[in-house]
Amino acid sequence: MAVHRPADEVRDVSPGPARLPRSLPGLTDVVLAPSRDGGLTTSGGSGPGLTAAGLADLLRSRGSGGHDVRIVAADGARHRTLLAAVARILDRDVYVTPLGADVRVLAARGATPGTEEYVAVDRVTRRRAAWQVIPPGPAARPSWFAVADGAVRPRWGMVSVPLPEGLCLATRADFAAWRALAARLAPGHPRLVTIGVGVDGGDLVVGGYDGSAARRGGERLAADLASLWLYGGDVRMWLTWPDEPVERRRLRDNLSQLAHSTGAVVWAPAAGRRIEVAGDCGDLVVTGGGDGAWQAFRPGHDGPARFEADRDGRLVPAGGFVVRRYRGVAAVSVPQSRSPRLSGAYPRVRPRRGLAVADLAVLDDGRLAGLCTDGVAVALGGARLRRLLGDPAASGPGAAIALLATPLPEQLEGLRRYLRGAAPGCAVFVPEPGSGIVIADDAPRVVRADGPARWERLDDGDPRGGDPGWESRDGWLVPRRRSDVSKPEPGPVDPPAAEWPEGPFIGPRLEEADRDGRGHGLPWLRERPQINAAPFELYLPSVQDPQRVLERGLANPWLFLVGHLDPGLLAHEIRQGYLLQVSVERHGAVDVPASDAIAPGDAAARAARLGAYLLPAAWLERTRVVSVLRVAGGELVAREPVADGRLRTRCSGAGHGVAGLPEEATAWPQTRLRRYRTGYALLPVAGPTPAWLTLHRRPPAPQDGFRLATLRVRAGTAIDVAATAERLAALPAVHAAADRLVGRGTALVLPWRSYRATPLVALAEVRGSRWRRVSRGAARTLTAHLPAGGTAPPSRA
Repeated sequence: MAVHRPADEVRDVSPGPARLPRSLPGLTDVVLAPSRDGGLTTSGGSGPGLTAAGLADLLRSRGSGGHDVRIVAADGARHRTLLAAVARILDRDVYVTPLGADVRVLAARGATPGTEEYVAVDRVTRRRAAWQVIPPGPAARPSWFAVADGAVRPRWGMVSVPLPEGLCLATRADFAAWRALAARLAPGHPRLVTIGVGVDGGDLVVGGYDGSAARRGGERLAADLASLWLYGGDVRMWLTWPDEPVERRRLRDNLSQLAHSTGAVVWAPAAGRRIEVAGDCGDLVVTGGGDGAWQAFRPGHDGPARFEADRDGRLVPAGGFVVRRYRGVAAVSVPQSRSPRLSGAYPRVRPRRGLAVADLAVLDDGRLAGLCTDGVAVALGGARLRRLLGDPAASGPGAAIALLATPLPEQLEGLRRYLRGAAPGCAVFVPEPGSGIVIADDAPRVVRADGPARWERLDDGDPRGGDPGWESRDGWLVPRRRSDVSKPEPGPVDPPAAEWPEGPFIGPRLEEADRDGRGHGLPWLRERPQINAAPFELYLPSVQDPQRVLERGLANPWLFLVGHLDPGLLAHEIRQGYLLQVSVERHGAVDVPASDAIAPGDAAARAARLGAYLLPAAWLERTRVVSVLRVAGGELVAREPVADGRLRTRCSGAGHGVAGLPEEATAWPQTRLRRYRTGYALLPVAGPTPAWLTLHRRPPAPQDGFRLATLRVRAGTAIDVAATAERLAALPAVHAAADRLVGRGTALVLPWRSYRATPLVALAEVRGSRWRRVSRGAARTLTAHLPAGGTAPPSRA
């Protein structure tokens, strides 16, 4: 009777005569046996056990210092401590058999003779067992070789090391180094893809598991990264710049090619700057920090940057972190959904000397995080954490930080590690797991359902925390020097009134616009958006002289303005210039995200930020400029009150290039009428390329120095100046050039950006007093008949 055997059972485990296993490139096999002292030796068990240093020297003597190691010995995992030391010395992986397994020489499944390999076999079940990998450090994954079917097998394809959001492209020479760095990198912003790669001669280097290495240009590297969705996103390159100027130029060209080929914005450290993994937040930072720490290579299409370099050298979402401040709470940066109950209680917390209260997000791995302008929580570096909290350690011995976020039990150890790296310089307290926060007697109190809970100190044993002057008592943090006090005492003196506007920067309550109210005039915004139910104040950035702005209007391409609640945030963004402090009456501003809308063009990102509000031009009479704040070096340095503060806007800088007309100028011809209309334009024979051409519905009279072009104007590519002027007549707060153009007889214009999209039907020259058609062999493109080929961009007002 036949006996059923499992498919993976080894029936003949004898090595057999003269059968040697195949060798794998990059892997050194060392056959060891048990020694009499319980270790491993090469002398058949008669000699003493090898030390880690002795085994490493043995491997180096065989010329395998750069190879991974396979220990051919039964029960190899029994000697894990010894072999882990060998892995650390060699900085390579060590492959061992599991406990209870022997080593046999067997042919690979389905292979022809001559493909024998070392196979781990369980001595009881006679099944193939998986080899174990002992890496040189923690979390060292992946290994260079694959473990499958009881054997160690080579991998195939391009070498890559996974990152939390991205990957490293490695070669055999730098595989171990990339793997060690990848283990230190913590998860960052989910929409920022990180690509680590080596550089040689200005080219980007990739490797194969066969040990080969190849240099890539930007286009070829984009093909290698085809498995990653990069189009329209942001890519952060983890690389080192070469020293030679020629090689640096080549690397810049390759990064530009990579951006164009992937359709992504490619970020790289500034030339000559070095990237490292921050020890506190685990993110990539460029040494030296500052606004120029990262440089962007764009894919060709313009648009607002989604990321920017902060002063610590990190890439963060444009606008940075959203932080609210209160008299008694140093910083609040948490998702709005965290605790609506606490949001209204922050202003009730009284300030206390030597105690910094903060409410920050806690990531799954325990790192403290702040909420960015795009709504994503990103880990805070130690320097930024200290700045947010006002450097509490500087207030003197005994200072402490009270975090209002309640971490989960599994987050506590990660939070302790984070604080050791962030080094706040004072004691840190958090609510014990399972508790919650209430504001009682103007102070945060930790409670459970059955009564008071306690504050837990997280920096125990860290000398940098010092001896805290605070302790947990009955759910409160109280001064240790006054242990008889059952609840906190306020400081002896309230802080002086701030010179600059400070928190809370809380927006107004919203309500839906009235049906019978004046319309906002913005076609992309629903008829009844969410608007402010009470007066409040906003800040508008400007780089122009404030007196000129008050007289002529704030230069702006759109029929709306975007303001923000936080003047400090805007000051950091513009670095140099002015902020207009604007008082907004009830029903004068729109919350765009709350209205389920997206602003057009480059205004979309600004209007979608937390704390941003939109002021339609039709409602600007509901606003007043109350003061002007001067900004220098990213800081508020002076303020001047404004008496007659009418807020007006001046059309300037629109993308179509016609000075004095808004971005929302009425398009011509309208699509609903016909796809094309015939228009006539006078083309100058010499001179600069005009920023726009006046279109005529009928051929104008001949003029010297011009040629007459008959154009086939596509729908929406020209501007109806007359219709735009009629629309702007209802907006007295908008200064535009439409009326002036109409008064000069310009009813239609073709902007410079539409030249290439407009076919030329016919071309005529002045001969005598009449237009005479040019030969039919003339080019049929408008730009070919303009000065300089129509390629010179016009200047914009």
